[in-house]
Amino acid sequence: MKPYINVLTVGALNLEHAIISYNVENTLSPIVYKLDDVSFHAYGFRLDSLSYSSGKLLYSDNFDFITNKHQALLTNNEFLLLTDSIRLSTQDSIIYLENIHLIPQEKLWDETNKKPSNYVNGQIRNVKVDGVFFTREKSLNYLEAGNFGIYSPDIKVYNLAPGDKSKKNTSISTDSLMQALSLYDLISPILHSVAIDRISLENTTADYFFAFNDSIETYHLDNFDFYAYDFLVDSLSDAENIFWYSKNFAFEAKGLEAMLKARNHKISVARVVLDTEKKLFSIENVRLSPISTQTLNDYMEGVIQSLNIKGLNYDNGVSADLFEIKSPVIRYVRTHQKKEDTEQADDKSQVDIQLLLNPLLNYLSIHRIRINGANASFADRNEHDSITYKINNFNFYATDFLMNEKTINRKNNLFFDFKEFGFDFRNFDNYIVDKDYRVTIDNAVFSSIDGLRLENVELIPRKTSEMYVSLKAPLIELLQPAWALSMDNFLFKMRSVSLDHFKMKNAEVGFNYKSIQLNQKVDVELEGFHYDNEKLLFEANNIYFNTKNINIALDNNFYNLHVEDLLFDHHALKLKDIRLESPYPKEEFAFRHPKHSDWMGISVGSFSLDDINLPALVKNKTLTAGSATVDNVVLGIYKNKQIPIPQKFKPMIYEGIQKAPLKMNIDSIKVRNMNLVYEELSLKGTQPGKLFFTEINGVLSDFTNVVKQSDQYIRLKANAKFMNDGFLTADWRIPVDSLNDSFLLDAHMSKFNFATLNAMITPAAPVSIKSGKVNDLTFSIKGTSLLADIYMELLYDSLKVELLKEKNGELVERNMLSGLANMVVRDSNPRHKNGKPHLVNVSAVERDVSRSTFNFIWTILRPAMADAVGISQTEQHVAGDAVELLKKIKSFFHHEKKDDPEKQKEQAD
Repeated sequence: MKPYINVLTVGALNLEHAIISYNVENTLSPIVYKLDDVSFHAYGFRLDSLSYSSGKLLYSDNFDFITNKHQALLTNNEFLLLTDSIRLSTQDSIIYLENIHLIPQEKLWDETNKKPSNYVNGQIRNVKVDGVFFTREKSLNYLEAGNFGIYSPDIKVYNLAPGDKSKKNTSISTDSLMQALSLYDLISPILHSVAIDRISLENTTADYFFAFNDSIETYHLDNFDFYAYDFLVDSLSDAENIFWYSKNFAFEAKGLEAMLKARNHKISVARVVLDTEKKLFSIENVRLSPISTQTLNDYMEGVIQSLNIKGLNYDNGVSADLFEIKSPVIRYVRTHQKKEDTEQADDKSQVDIQLLLNPLLNYLSIHRIRINGANASFADRNEHDSITYKINNFNFYATDFLMNEKTINRKNNLFFDFKEFGFDFRNFDNYIVDKDYRVTIDNAVFSSIDGLRLENVELIPRKTSEMYVSLKAPLIELLQPAWALSMDNFLFKMRSVSLDHFKMKNAEVGFNYKSIQLNQKVDVELEGFHYDNEKLLFEANNIYFNTKNINIALDNNFYNLHVEDLLFDHHALKLKDIRLESPYPKEEFAFRHPKHSDWMGISVGSFSLDDINLPALVKNKTLTAGSATVDNVVLGIYKNKQIPIPQKFKPMIYEGIQKAPLKMNIDSIKVRNMNLVYEELSLKGTQPGKLFFTEINGVLSDFTNVVKQSDQYIRLKANAKFMNDGFLTADWRIPVDSLNDSFLLDAHMSKFNFATLNAMITPAAPVSIKSGKVNDLTFSIKGTSLLADIYMELLYDSLKVELLKEKNGELVERNMLSGLANMVVRDSNPRHKNGKPHLVNVSAVERDVSRSTFNFIWTILRPAMADAVGISQTEQHVAGDAVELLKKIKSFFHHEKKDDPEKQKEQAD
């Protein structure tokens, strides 16, 4: 134009009934923009050398175009954009569209057999844009507007991925225009930039249809209003990632309903409000309920009064000052299913945290989280036993909650961080541990910093099984806890836990195992407690446990174990007034007991065990301690030989220690002031013989069953008064290693009156020691669990015995037989003052494995003592024992007839 015309000005340009179209070639979905029967008017048109830089769109001061014809503004393979009328006027600063309709291209999809799984069908009553201002710069068009209003839209969104495998429709991958193209891609052919002060979407109704498991789930929204402020779309908008291209936005939704047929649930929400300028988000009156309760699948129901977020910000993530849920009521019902169904459900229940939370919540920060007045229940419907678990009046809080890419992706830990959290609830009443126990708690308060406080806690066994416990505690406190957790999907696992202080006072604890029953009041405190579940590491600065008046019925109530006081404090265990007692007198016990066991009674003034290593006990199952002390012990044993006892194998004492289920390693065990009384009623006796030791004091050194070397021994050094007369010392070494079957016992006693033994001898046989004095006794035993050798040196003088018979209810001496016996018995050792003493060596004494360790020691001593007093080992083998030898001497001098009953009876006596 320039060679002919330098300036072209036109007052008004009019274009009537025009048809305009614009094609965009896109390999995914070509787009056609078109206007039909348009009237266009431009005012103040000027074209000159400066027009390019004038900034006037279409080189005019103002322009408008109007069409009142129903037509398609935009066409692609997915939808048609229709409208009844369009009016644009830059002079009036307005854009107005009426009856806009977005129609899916269903006919085209049927023809091409390429129906997308996602599409939209929408209708808008009108669109009005006020304050419209167009500019042009460097051949690029810019649109600015004051208000963009969309009124009364009715939108239907379909997400219908094929659920029926029999259908052969082929869907396009990435077939949604909304997924393929950004908003800038849509407007860029006409406008380089769109800036709008305010966008409003008012009186919207919407429906969403979603295919799931061969069923269509529906979502309906009665009313939706949306407002966006400082809206801007240009070439940089997507890169800057501004949420919804706006500085601030707000919306309000009312009457949201969802019908999830395949999942047997319906959801309704009364109101949802989001306002980024006021920084709040609110959901009111949420309701979830099953469509049908007559189902084999689990279902939920519940109500949430409100959910509020305050101080909300969005900047490459979400942050908020407060997240609050008020009065949620949730009920979950689990139905009994077939095993196969349950296994399949378990496989599908695995949840990937990162997949669930990314990319929507790459960053989430909440300063305060609160749940107020929650009530939750879990109904476990079982055809045999239906139980409901519930928690009422539950309140929860957390501070400085943070979830970001770092927390989500880290392994073996929580996918979030927090500063503190806590909760409280009241009136807890539920079953636990496979429904075997019922737990009630009046009030519970927990803080991750301060700890846990439980009031009036009860643990009640639902049914009495072989073993169960019970608890009734007025107060349980757990102070300043710390822990580490790991996660497997949504399941939390405790890795370690630490407690500054745990306290439980005046708790009533019950324990039942078979016939053992306990009901105790206990006090428990832990200080500086730490436990690592992975490393089995246990530490505690102090554990305090105290209970009193323990009474345990044993052996079907034939015994009762009583402990007056049990205290564990500062790694030391102390027990006071320990008594093992039978309600039956010792003379009657064997007749009453079904197994005819020997009667036993024990009392211990006190027992203490110091420097207990609890970490070793937890990790290695080994009781390691410094020293133990047993004070003021009285042990009584009454054996009734008139009651036949079934013969059974009895291990040696050290074999029991070696095979004990608990490993032990105790530096020393001290026994102080112990008294031992052994009584035995012979087959024909009327009074028991008695053997006793008093003032026993001793030390067990290196008491252990942990083998460190093959020749390792536990050593007992003890001393005692024997029969209140002689002073006895002993040194006993027993093996630690089960492969080392050998023990050593050395003993010494001096200044003992032989006649003291009559308390044991005379009730068992008609024999009495008239006189005799032990000057010195020394013996050494080397044995195994089956055989033993003994060396003995017994020095004595003036030994005289007498044989007795019963006459008129009294025992009187048989003078002649007594004389014969004293001829056999050596009266002194050595026989002469300066003579050589008789020393005894007895080899290979056999053990009766049905008798105890102490019976074996007596069996070893008996032939050695008989030899020492003059009955040789040869005579013992021939005669059997000393009594039988005397019978043979008697029969040698008296030739009674065997058929004379009286003589036979006298001979037998």
